[in-house]
Amino acid sequence: MQPRTAIHVLTRSELEAGPDYGRWRDPDRLAPLDEPKRSTLLANPLAQDGDEPVQLIGTLDDEVIGRLDLVRGAIDVGSESVPCLWGSALLVPEQHRGTLMGLKLIMKAQSLGAAAGAAGPSQLAYPVYRDLKWLDAELPRYVLLRRSRSVVERYVRRGLPASVASSVADAGLLAHRGLLAGLRAAVTRGVRAERVEALPAELEDALGRRRGDVRFHRSQAWLRWLVTHAFEDDARNRRALYVVRDAQDAPLGYFLVKSRFYAQASHRGFRDLHLGSLHDWLVLDERALPFERLVLLAAAELARWDVDAVEVCLPHDAAGARLARLGFRRAGEMHVVVRGAPGSPLTAPEHADTSTWWVRPGEGDYAFS
Repeated sequence: MQPRTAIHVLTRSELEAGPDYGRWRDPDRLAPLDEPKRSTLLANPLAQDGDEPVQLIGTLDDEVIGRLDLVRGAIDVGSESVPCLWGSALLVPEQHRGTLMGLKLIMKAQSLGAAAGAAGPSQLAYPVYRDLKWLDAELPRYVLLRRSRSVVERYVRRGLPASVASSVADAGLLAHRGLLAGLRAAVTRGVRAERVEALPAELEDALGRRRGDVRFHRSQAWLRWLVTHAFEDDARNRRALYVVRDAQDAPLGYFLVKSRFYAQASHRGFRDLHLGSLHDWLVLDERALPFERLVLLAAAELARWDVDAVEVCLPHDAAGARLARLGFRRAGEMHVVVRGAPGSPLTAPEHADTSTWWVRPGEGDYAFS
């Protein structure tokens, strides 16, 4: 008899009670959720009921060979709010990829609700979404290097050669940071970033007035969830929300930043990288708070966390930002991909142009990953 694959849907009620993972053989411990992620998923402010799917487990006969976690979100399309299941932690070990379990998990996720999505899919997973014709918002990625070690060690032999090369490069980066600090002081005069636990009411009201045919859910409750929960216990992985105010203390917008330590960052093989990211933002008046000014404020806060590099991924409404003059360099792109179920407003032809969307790099579970 040929081995048989199957996909098992675990619900929110099962996650709350404690799933019976012992029903399958799982030599690689693929299925169980770490406790921080379990608690975070259960605290999701958009969760609806106990029957909601939160995890897909793929098996070959009785052995676990794949997993995809699901995070409940929502997408505003016109005046309608469309529930969305965001994929998280798609995992199929290399020896089982010939079973097409990754493809099967993605197709199962897209069948479970009105919409499915993935933010920042991996280099391996993205071609699958593309071939399945998911709507694709491409956000060019720009990186400002603050410390050179992880990059130098990618190209120079570790030890003395890498140490010397890194010292020379860091001297140049230090000089650039001084120039950037002077520029920031000049262009951010009269505005300040204030760290907050919750979004002020006037900014939450502004979230409902965002321009775009397709707008991904934002609310005070959602943002608070992002900054107060985590998928893992690592003090280097942080998130914080800031309100930008003018000299009269009036709010001009907000931004959310995160940092994460990567033992290996990206397919380029950069090792031991502490990366800071501008994750989410809203600007009320672009004349009072140009995007480049907001980037400088965010980069200054991330510098306090001593990150090695700062990442900014640009949606269409920020595509004109001149980040190169601030020292940022293009480094590929990230993708936010979405698939609407038949009959969903997302499937209307007028929404296929992702340049009309209000999208940020921090969609889905990307704040935690």
